[in-house]
Amino acid sequence: MQHRYLSWLGTLLLLCPLGSYAQKGLHLGIRIMPQYTQLRNADDASAPETAHSYQTTWGMTAGFSSMYALDNYWSFGTNLLYSSQGHTYTHSYDTGLGSMATATNEQRLRYVKMPFLVKWNTDATQKLAFMVEGGLQPGLLISAEETRRNLRIEPAGPPYVTYNQYPDRKDTYQAFQLWGVLGAGAEVKLRYNVKLNLSLRAEYGFLDAEDKSATYRRTVLGETTTQPFYSPRPDRPSFTDNRPSSHWLTAGLNIGITYVFIPHFRP
Repeated sequence: MQHRYLSWLGTLLLLCPLGSYAQKGLHLGIRIMPQYTQLRNADDASAPETAHSYQTTWGMTAGFSSMYALDNYWSFGTNLLYSSQGHTYTHSYDTGLGSMATATNEQRLRYVKMPFLVKWNTDATQKLAFMVEGGLQPGLLISAEETRRNLRIEPAGPPYVTYNQYPDRKDTYQAFQLWGVLGAGAEVKLRYNVKLNLSLRAEYGFLDAEDKSATYRRTVLGETTTQPFYSPRPDRPSFTDNRPSSHWLTAGLNIGITYVFIPHFRP
């Protein structure tokens, strides 16, 4: 009887997935990242709070991950991500009726991103492994919109000034963007070929997110001229004639599940 129990125990040990499988090979997964987002500009940051006051803005990134592990420590690959991010601020303005009011501008932009990453982790055959990753992330803007709350400027008296032919908000941003990406966290092995990924991830945009070539039409006493979109206006008091570059800053908690394509040992 004792030999029979030992035989059963040995069979179970051989059939159960163990934690020491080599992790070399293809790793496919899904990713979701709630994130804090902000569009940083030197003029906006230095402007008085009545002209520009940053407000906390949240976004979300989700998509797929594809990595190839060279061994139990090094891997490389890419993600395909959809990102919704934005920028919110408040400012005070003259209503044209002899009073001041506070308005809120919220901009929401959506990108498709494809980061190219290199990752190092501690021994991936263990139940828990710590990791760091970094790389470059190109992205394409697919939509942009702006919500402006409590903005009511009444027509002013002479000289009469009107603004028209505003570009679509998407056309006031650059279509292409390039970020640097850095992340650090842990991976927990749920099965021999399934991992839970948790990491803190930050992205910084190297390129100016705004398209300074965007224009609109301004008419004063019947004479119409073309004006840069990013120039001073009553409803955008932090804009200047020589507005500096604006750069994306995002940070969030990257959560994922990864499937590892490795053979399951069979006795």
